[in-house]
Amino acid sequence: MKTWKTRIGAVFFLLTAILINRFFKVEWKMEQPKEKIPVVRYTLISNLKGAYWDDIALGATQLAKNMGVSLKCVTLANNTKEGMVAQIDYALAVDSDGLILMGYLGTQSGIDAVARAREAGVPVIAVDACSPEARVNALIGSDNIQAGRMAAKALAAVTGEKACVLAVAYSHTAKTQNDRIRGFKQELDENYKDIKLVQTIVDGGDMYILRKNLEEALHEFSAVNAIVCVGASSSDMLGNVAAVKPKLGDEIKVICFDTSENIYRFIQEGVYDATIAQNPVEMGKQAICVLEDIRDGRKMENQVIYTPLQTLKRENLAERDGQGEAEWIVY
Repeated sequence: MKTWKTRIGAVFFLLTAILINRFFKVEWKMEQPKEKIPVVRYTLISNLKGAYWDDIALGATQLAKNMGVSLKCVTLANNTKEGMVAQIDYALAVDSDGLILMGYLGTQSGIDAVARAREAGVPVIAVDACSPEARVNALIGSDNIQAGRMAAKALAAVTGEKACVLAVAYSHTAKTQNDRIRGFKQELDENYKDIKLVQTIVDGGDMYILRKNLEEALHEFSAVNAIVCVGASSSDMLGNVAAVKPKLGDEIKVICFDTSENIYRFIQEGVYDATIAQNPVEMGKQAICVLEDIRDGRKMENQVIYTPLQTLKRENLAERDGQGEAEWIVY
């Protein structure tokens, strides 16, 4: 009896299923496996530390996330050219799809590492500065001659177009800072004849050297009433030099470069008059955009892309971009 009932039930279920399928036109299909989407992996490598470099990495990270690509940000515990080259070679070994590089591209080992990447078909983007001999696809940075001109205009505005100026740089060989000084001089020569640059001192990023050289220069040139710091580290330190701080912003006007917590504080306190700010967050974003353009088939070779500059004063400090922190992997 149970066997017949079971058979009848099975037949009834089968007929019901056939009728439902015909009435509602249901199509029975096996679920197909989803196509696996390949992951694009980019690597940002830097042996430079500080707020400026963090903001570059932050901008790249933000846009990479929005575009659905993977970005690993690598920095070095010891800032050596060998470490930079080793990380480039490691990125190539693990099949990185593109490199963003900050630092040590002027040495022969760095130039050779870039060449190995290009030979392997991996695009290379340099950010901020790069040797002309390094065969990168693009350099993302700032027009530093234009930045120097902007500094001259900002200084003229706070000195009544008459000043005796001392410049402070990290070194005499840093191309970025030399370009800023060149632009500064060009603007003075063309438009501000009564503003004179009397000397450029260097500090090597050392507070003690800065204080010593600054005191000697001010003793030699007692008429100095303005200082232009053309590097980020000098700009970050000058306001903390006790020997001159009481004079800064009053007797001595100060124009600096780049942004940091110290620089912002000094401007808010009236110690500095203005800073010529680059846009490191936008630099990072542009680096990702260029890598994606190359991946889409666009040809690029040693192209230079400048991001906007801005003169920041107390009244427009809120316009600063780059809030947040990048996530670094330290080697």
